[in-house]
Amino acid sequence: MTRLLTTIAIIGFLACAGCAADEFKEPLGASVRQAVAAQKLAAAPPSDAPVVGLDGAYAQGVMDNYRKPPKSSSKAQKTLQLNFGDSGDKK
Repeated sequence: MTRLLTTIAIIGFLACAGCAADEFKEPLGASVRQAVAAQKLAAAPPSDAPVVGLDGAYAQGVMDNYRKPPKSSSKAQKTLQLNFGDSGDKK
């Protein structure tokens, strides 16, 4: 019995030791460093031409709709009822 418990304890310790190893080899932050380097290479906009493709009146309508609160389908206030346990009917 002692031998079995010792074996189980050793296997448990080895399993925990395997999880504790610091073997993470991926370069953390490489994508951020790459993005920062790309911004340093081309920091200025490509040209001084105005942005084409968005109508000002349409953009104003989109922003007005974005800022409005959502429309409620009914004026009645919705309630939530939660029942836990029995309903209290004791017969």
